[in-house]
Formats: sequence, structure tokens, C-alpha cells
Amino acid sequence: MLEALDAAHLPRSGPDYSLDSLGNPFARHEGERKHLDYVLYSTQPAHAQPALDAESRMRTIPLRSEEPWGVLERRGLLSLGRLRAHPTRDLSDHFAVRAALRFPLASAQGIDNP
Repeated sequence: MLEALDAAHLPRSGPDYSLDSLGNPFARHEGERKHLDYVLYSTQPAHAQPALDAESRMRTIPLRSEEPWGVLERRGLLSLGRLRAHPTRDLSDHFAVRAALRFPLASAQGIDNP
């Protein structure tokens, strides 16, 4: 897939998965932990390339609510419906991913700025 897109992704940090069906009732992939979410950049020579240094990482961030959703339902802030039987703090079936890409200045790559 990456070859077809002329793309690459950064090394990961944080949990080695962005989908956790072992502990997240929103995830529908029974008993699996997978990394399904990425931040990609183009590898085409005509496109600016990010500096791939020690700070260039894609990080998985397991965002969760401070309190289980059942507490929010009891306060009248949420209706859980079918999830009532699965107390959770997860906000989605996937965890968020983020990356910081640093690109050299265009003039440093021999490209003239207008």
C-alpha cells in the first residue's frame, strides 16, 4: 500500500496498537490489537521530505475520559444504550495518532523562493 501511494510513515512510539479490541467495547475486531492508524508523508522526489531525526516519531495516544461512561450516564450527561453492559473510559474504537514533521527550508533544498 505504501508503495502504491509513494508514501512512508514515521517510526512509532507509545502503545504498539491504535485499535484495542481486548479492552475497548467500541472495537469490533474480536480479541485483537492492531496498528491501523498512521500519519504518512510523500516519498516522491519532487515533494519536500521531512527531516528524519530522533524527534520524528508518530505517537499513539490512548485518549480516555476521566471517568467511566456509567458515571456520566448517572449524571444525565450521556445515554449508553447497548454499551451499558460494558463500562468504559474509551472515546472511540481507535486511539488517536499524531506526528510532528520538520521540513527543511525550501532554499536549503536548492529550490528558489519567489
